Amino acid sequence: MRPPIGPEQERYFADNAEILLRQGYSPLPVRGKRPAITGWQRHCLNPPAELSVEKWALQFPTHNIGAACGHLVALDIDDES
Repeated sequence: MRPPIGPEQERYFADNAEILLRQGYSPLPVRGKRPAITGWQRHCLNPPAELSVEKWALQFPTHNIGAACGHLVALDIDDES
């Protein structure tokens, strides 16, 4: 069971991480631009276990989602407007 979240908060990680994992990505909970977990580097080439993602969804439901890239090339564009 997931902890209750106030109506003003979005559950970005909790609502989307498992979907991304099933699509082959390695979702990580992030705060700002930094991973909220230690040892995230091991997921660059090996996706996290589904149980780990479920645990993170309980711990960090409102965090943003990052992806451990490994062989994937990523581009981060921030729009300041």
